[in-house]
Amino acid sequence: MDQTLAKQFLTTTFTKNQALRRLRLAKELLELLFFQGANPDDFENTFNKLKAKYSPYFVGQEGLEEDVKFIYTLGPNFFKNFSTVNINDQTALLEKSINDTKNILMYLPFELPEDQVIVLGGWFKKNLGEDTLFEINYDPELIGGCAISYKGIYKDFSLRAKVNENKVKILEVLGGYKR
Repeated sequence: MDQTLAKQFLTTTFTKNQALRRLRLAKELLELLFFQGANPDDFENTFNKLKAKYSPYFVGQEGLEEDVKFIYTLGPNFFKNFSTVNINDQTALLEKSINDTKNILMYLPFELPEDQVIVLGGWFKKNLGEDTLFEINYDPELIGGCAISYKGIYKDFSLRAKVNENKVKILEVLGGYKR
């Protein structure tokens, strides 16, 4: 696969989960273009079929509408790199590019809204390189911060260790406020 295709696909994709969702949508569009009677040269109509299929689910599935819009931004030139002969190989290579991309695990004690995921993803790409994706994992044990894991190294930037260290003192202070 031409690396420019992978780069184009990953430039505005921030999380691995988002990349895999978008790949699934791209595969579905390719299936419409090449195997379900659509005209491969009529990207606009074929995309509208994909959008019509998913638009009832835009409410309640955060990020889905943005993922569908993303597929449109790839444009017809991106999809002209695929054919009935190479579709499986090309999508497998695109999936391999996603899996080979630098991936940072971020642990948070809460769920981020999609717009904040985009902001955070932009920060990772700006500071760690365009070839960076991140994954969010939820750890309700974290207090006042996050933890990050990269290349097998885990760093806890939360207050969890300090709170655990001072647990007895904290409980004593809080115990003084009994009603």
